[in-house]
Amino acid sequence: MGVQLEARFDSEGKAKLAVEQLRQSGIIFELIELKPARSRWRETGENENRAINAVFPQVPDGCSATYPSGMPFEHMCARAYMASNSLRESADKSDTDMQLRINVTERSLGKAEKIIREAKGYGIRIVR
Repeated sequence: MGVQLEARFDSEGKAKLAVEQLRQSGIIFELIELKPARSRWRETGENENRAINAVFPQVPDGCSATYPSGMPFEHMCARAYMASNSLRESADKSDTDMQLRINVTERSLGKAEKIIREAKGYGIRIVR
């Protein structure tokens, strides 16, 4: 196995359907992770009240810096947004979002990606 394929799903049902379709397709893969996407961000408690200005002390004129609420301070840099007119919400809108990670061979990558897209997977990322 050589390539990791990561994807997000709107619900647990869609994620499990994708895994089942991968199994039925005959693709040999290793299921690395299938868990709620929000479980990735654990609250530490000690750094919850730090201001975003500690990370972005100088925001360009006409912009504002925000980060999704509920994320610990350590992960703000990876998920900060800059907006000139309005602030957008995080991609983590729902508590039901699921994260799927599988390991597949280079040869099966295209077929696995197609199955995941057909099962309504999004945010697909390939790690070689």
